Amino acid sequence: MNLCIKEKFSWKESFYVYDEAGNPVYQAVGKAFSFGHKVKIYNMAQEEVADIKQQMWSFTRKYAVTIAQETYEVRKRFALTPKYEVAGKDWEIRGNFFAYDFVMKQNDRLIAEVEKRMFTWADTYDLMIVEKADALLALCVMLIIDMDKDDGAASSASASAGG
Repeated sequence: MNLCIKEKFSWKESFYVYDEAGNPVYQAVGKAFSFGHKVKIYNMAQEEVADIKQQMWSFTRKYAVTIAQETYEVRKRFALTPKYEVAGKDWEIRGNFFAYDFVMKQNDRLIAEVEKRMFTWADTYDLMIVEKADALLALCVMLIIDMDKDDGAASSASASAGG
């Protein structure tokens, strides 16, 4: 299953998600003014299908992802290179996060791959998912990594502006 995620220009995190045929399947809408990131994902019937909330007051970045009354913790881990994991699913996400080229795996089983399209007006990503059952959680993880990267770019810009 392949999804295309396109960022919408707005004050809050907002994305449109399309299937392989170009049909809209989800819309991700963030809260404009909040402490930490808060994003809800809706299907095309405007029913909430997933909820992402950044967990504040944590040494490393953590997010709670709720899908169908089940909650997963997505956390960023630091090693020589950053990596993410989904607790409870034993997913590990590795790759080049700066270029948005990474894979999601459970042990040696491939869950999904993410690639960022270059030369587009808005951030656009291709998410290739092996099993449809993993699609919504894989989408949430991809959005979390995008939010995390945007935070890092904003803090780098403000630090260089001050110095």
